[in-house]
Amino acid sequence: MMKKIVSIILFSFLFLACNETITTNASDNLMNGNDGTAITGITTTTSNLLESYTQATFSEYVYFHKTENKILIDYNFFPAQADICQQVTYNAETNINGCQTAKTVVMPCAYQPLTENDLLSINVSAPIEEETCDQEVILDMSSAEFSVEGLIFAFEGTLNIFNSYFEFSITNDGFVDTDDSQKLDFESADVDLEAVYANVLEKRVS
Repeated sequence: MMKKIVSIILFSFLFLACNETITTNASDNLMNGNDGTAITGITTTTSNLLESYTQATFSEYVYFHKTENKILIDYNFFPAQADICQQVTYNAETNINGCQTAKTVVMPCAYQPLTENDLLSINVSAPIEEETCDQEVILDMSSAEFSVEGLIFAFEGTLNIFNSYFEFSITNDGFVDTDDSQKLDFESADVDLEAVYANVLEKRVS
């Protein structure tokens, strides 16, 4: 009888052990963004990272570090179809849709560089279709740390990573048009890259 009881207890422990919840680090294909922005190869895992940051008043996707010169850009700041890549995952045979350049953000085809002669033809609300971009916009994020919460940059008062293609920078006070150094105004804090870009384009064509 005693042997039977011991066997039952041992079986119970084994059953509980087999059903124990297993937690893992961030996967190589973390899905984020408004509609599932593909974030590939994020390896940095930091618990409660945002506790060290204060959300900016001008955008719910921008955070300033409380004690260090750092700024964090939430992945949701980028369009849902953007390909955010920390590690190169492209393979012509097994992963032809993988990003080809490490530490980049590849923008959807609707987002084209600003041009002086053809501003009126740019439409930031154009539907995203399966098409080849005339000029693919690839943002260099090599200076960023890829965390689970977002991209972390060293920050000394101005972040210029969006200047080359979208002609705005991020400062302590908000988004600034780099053409005239004027702050861009928005009605709410729900301001992502698309909203800032649309504001810049509106100024160019008005």
